[in-house]
Amino acid sequence: MPGLDRPVTGAPRFRGGLRRRARVPRVLADFVPPVLERLEIYLPDEPSNAESEAAAQLAILASSRFGRGGLEVEVLPASGPRAPTASPFTRRAEIRESDESRIDLTDDAVPSVVITGDASSLGRQMRSVTSELWSLAVTGSATLDSPLPAPRALVTEATLDELGLGSQSARSVGSVFASFGLDQTTLGTATGDVDVDLVGSYSPPPSERSGLMVVTAGQTVLDSWTADQSGVFDRTVTVPAGVLNRYTDITVSLQTAGAGAACGVLQPLTLIVDGSTRVRLSEPASPAPAGFGSLPQALLPRLQVATGSESLEDTARAVTILAELQALSATPLLPEWVSMETLVEGDVPGLLVTSDSAPAELDLPLTLTGGRTLEVVGARDGQPATLRFYEDVDFASMQVVQDGDRALLVASSSSGSGELDRTLEWLDSEPGRWSMLAGDVLFTAPDREPIELSTAKAIDVDAGQDQGTDGVRTALIIGLAVTLAGAAIAGLVWAFARRRRVSPRR
Repeated sequence: MPGLDRPVTGAPRFRGGLRRRARVPRVLADFVPPVLERLEIYLPDEPSNAESEAAAQLAILASSRFGRGGLEVEVLPASGPRAPTASPFTRRAEIRESDESRIDLTDDAVPSVVITGDASSLGRQMRSVTSELWSLAVTGSATLDSPLPAPRALVTEATLDELGLGSQSARSVGSVFASFGLDQTTLGTATGDVDVDLVGSYSPPPSERSGLMVVTAGQTVLDSWTADQSGVFDRTVTVPAGVLNRYTDITVSLQTAGAGAACGVLQPLTLIVDGSTRVRLSEPASPAPAGFGSLPQALLPRLQVATGSESLEDTARAVTILAELQALSATPLLPEWVSMETLVEGDVPGLLVTSDSAPAELDLPLTLTGGRTLEVVGARDGQPATLRFYEDVDFASMQVVQDGDRALLVASSSSGSGELDRTLEWLDSEPGRWSMLAGDVLFTAPDREPIELSTAKAIDVDAGQDQGTDGVRTALIIGLAVTLAGAAIAGLVWAFARRRRVSPRR
C-alpha cells in the first residue's frame, strides 16, 4: 500500500453500517489505512525544532490526503498516558530526535510507529512516507530516506492544458455555460490581476435569434460581446485582483433570444473553451491582498514557522493551523521550523504562534498598547483608529500581516493561551469556517464569540472624502465599542480541551 501521497478524492468515511474493516498492519507498508479518521502525533514536552517540523510535515501529509474527509489531528505529550483502544481508522506516530534514523512499527493495540532521526534525517524520513519507498517497506522496521523535493517553479502564465484543466465544453438549449476554476493554491502564489486569453468556439445562433457572449468571475461580469456567425472567439479579459478569491470560477456563456424557440429546442447550442486558453498572472499590490482569503497561497511555496516558546502546547497550536491551511490547498505546504527572531527578522512568508503578545517589530493591523488601548491600522496612510478602555482588556487574535514583501499569519494573545485555544476551537466547531474567514483580523475576547474584521474597510476612506475622515473614525470607534464592550468587563476565561480537528473544506 502506498503512503500518504494519494490526492484527496472525497473517500467515504466508512461509518455506520460499514462492513469493511481496516487491516491491522504487520509491516510498515500497510500502516496507512485507506481511510484515516484520526492521527495522533506524540512529541517530547519541549520538542526541538526538528521534532516540531517533522510533526508539522506529517500532519500536512495526512491533511493533504485525508483532510477533506474530516480528519482529526492531535499533538500529544509522549510522556502522558495513551488510551488502550481507538477507532480502527486511528494511527499514532511518536517522533523523537536521535542519532539513529529509523521507523519502527510497534506491537501496540492501536497501530503505532516510532520515528527517529537527527535534525536533518527526521525531515527526510517524513518525506519518504510520500514516496514509493514506503510501499516497499515490507518489514516492521526500516530506514527510509529520500532527497528534498525541488521547490516548485513559480507559475506566471500557463494554458488550461498545462494547468491540468484541459478544454471545457457544455451543450444546452437557449443558453449554454462552460466554466473553469482559477485556484491560487494550484498556481502556488497570491496573484494580482489575472489576464485570460480566451480561445474557443460555439454554435452560431440561428439567423432568427440574437446571441450574446458573456464572461463572468463569480458574480462579476468581466466582458460581453455579440455572438456572430463565425462560431469562434479569441478575446482577452482581465480578472481584477479584488474579484479573485482563493478559488474563482470563470464562466463563459452564450445566451440567445428571439424568435424560433422551436428550432432552438431541436438544435442545442455547444460551447467550448479550448485548452489553449492562457492565464497570465501579475504581481499583487500587497503580499496578502485578500487577508485570510490570501492564505495559504501567500505562504507558498515555502514558509517559516516559529513559536513564542519551546512548549509542546505552542507546537500543537502551530501544527493545528498548518493542517487546517493544508486542507485548503492543492499544493503541499513546506514548513521550516525556525526561532522567532529568525522569522521576525527574515523575509520569508511564515506563521508565528505565541501565547504572549507578538513582537513589537511586527506592525500588526490590530494592537493593544498599555493594556487599555486598541489601535486599528488601515492600509492607506497607516494612521490608526483607537478604542480606549478604562480597565485592562484581554484578547487573542489571528492576524494576516503584510510585512514588507511577505505575508505572515500571527496568532498571539495578551492574556495567555486560553483565548487562543478557544479561537482554534471555534474555527473547528463548524465545517468551512477556515475557508470562509474574511478580513485580516480574527479577534477573541473572554466570554464572547470571535469577531472578524477587515481593518482596511473599517477605517480607509477615499482621497476625495478627507473631510469625512473624523466621522468615519468616530463611527468605527462607536461600532467597536458596542461590539467589544463585553471585553472590558468579562473576567471569565474559558477552558477547553486541546483537541484539534481538520474539517471538510471548500
